[in-house]
Amino acid sequence: MRFFDFFIPMILFVSLLTPMAHALTINIDVSGIVNAVNGNTQSNATAMNDTKTVLNNTLGGLPLDIFSIFKNSAKNSLFAFNTSLLSLAKELISANPDPQLMFGWWQSIVTIISCFYLLVFLVIGFAFMINGHSVVKREQAKEWLKNAVMMIIGVSVSFYLYQLILELSSGITKFLWVTGFEQFFEPSIFAGAGILLLLLFSCTIALSLITLFLRYVFLLMGVVLFPIGIFLYLTPKFDNWGKIIFNFLGVMLATQFIDVIVLIATQQALLQLGGNAGASFVLPLGFLIITITNIAIILYAIVKSALSIVTQAPILNMAVSAVTGNIAGVIGSAAKTGATA
Repeated sequence: MRFFDFFIPMILFVSLLTPMAHALTINIDVSGIVNAVNGNTQSNATAMNDTKTVLNNTLGGLPLDIFSIFKNSAKNSLFAFNTSLLSLAKELISANPDPQLMFGWWQSIVTIISCFYLLVFLVIGFAFMINGHSVVKREQAKEWLKNAVMMIIGVSVSFYLYQLILELSSGITKFLWVTGFEQFFEPSIFAGAGILLLLLFSCTIALSLITLFLRYVFLLMGVVLFPIGIFLYLTPKFDNWGKIIFNFLGVMLATQFIDVIVLIATQQALLQLGGNAGASFVLPLGFLIITITNIAIILYAIVKSALSIVTQAPILNMAVSAVTGNIAGVIGSAAKTGATA
């Protein structure tokens, strides 16, 4: 009974509210929210795809970037290295060493040589006394005396004379040195050069520097050798030894002029080629020619001096011939020694 008392009023209440519920129906449009959610999802997917593409490109190009970094670093290092080599090559080609660097050694050598002056005059005095009856021998002794006086003067001023010779050589080089050579020793010649061409420059310039440095050292040693050459050249029976020293120093001086001539030829080749592809290899080729020429000249000077020394010393010639197994040379040298005696 209580159930019906409660249920019946509820049915009546709902029946009354049903028409009002139809009148109060609310239409909610959620399509914008759905579209916004879909757009956000698509944007996130696009961003993820772009990020994936960028990462793939970055990882794929990373080896090339690393190689490019190392290549640029190597090119910059070679550029700086070649610039230093060019500056040194210009200095060694266009100038000669300063003799003042060896002035102390020159003083020591002159002091040692002066100890032999008394011996030279004693030999000349004995020649006058022993060979006074012979006109020819007296004239020969007078010639020796004149040479002894010239020797003392020449040895005393040998440093300043050698310095003057070096300055004259440098002056002639400066006269031959044309303005166009300056571009050979400027960093601008490496503009646009690849790493292989820079390596070629490094090798050829470094090789030429070795020969140029040898010439520099030999000319610096000439400060000491020059007074010895004067002393030997004006000493009786030793003049050929002095000629050997003078010939060696003269050949070393001549290499400077030859190097300048090679540079002149290189400049003319560059002018002929203009902007052609082969023009970039002309300058390395010029330094390579300088290297080969200097090596040939230095070897020629050394070999010629060695052969001259062997010729002037028969006993030394016998020893060399014996070492090399040349029996005929031993016999010839022995015969020459016997004839001399």
